[in-house]
Amino acid sequence: SRNPLPDDIVNQHEVSTIETAVNLWQNTNILKDIKEEQQADPKLKQIINFLETKPTTDSNDKRNPHILVNGLLYKIKNSNMHYNQRIIGEKHLLVVPKAMQNKLLEWAHDHPTAGHGGQQKTLFRLITRVYWESMRKYVFNYISACQLCQQFKYNNAPTASPMQLHSVNEPWHTIGMDIMGPFPTTARQKRFL
Repeated sequence: SRNPLPDDIVNQHEVSTIETAVNLWQNTNILKDIKEEQQADPKLKQIINFLETKPTTDSNDKRNPHILVNGLLYKIKNSNMHYNQRIIGEKHLLVVPKAMQNKLLEWAHDHPTAGHGGQQKTLFRLITRVYWESMRKYVFNYISACQLCQQFKYNNAPTASPMQLHSVNEPWHTIGMDIMGPFPTTARQKRFL
């Protein structure tokens, strides 16, 4: 750009954004709840047990791209896995069990600071922080069923295509007339225009 910002201002903004996101997580008991639900979910419990018993030298296993941090299960993603991901390099996404998916989606979409951001914004807000299978489909279905969004958001879907024109080969081949009525009878006994 013509007037680039100094690096210290740009870096300060990035840090404050990250701190805000971290503080949102810390101000709630959601991490504790997710940890408990991860332990209760049989599929995630298997992965957690595997990670607790496997040697630490195997941490970059491509077949099991997960990591345990403070007892919480995270999925390891590379930045090239999603076109919207802005952070370069490896990223750890918190694995959300089925029982907590709706609560996280409410936080990312329905919360007053989220502002019913729509499908793409809500998906980006989640996909950069957490992971669960079929997240995109789940988010789109949730927002399609959101009563406030359906009631107040403008539909950007294209309208029906215009009617097809009739081909006319010669003058007076086709005549169109607009007729209005019946109206009250006039003095000249006319009821239609």
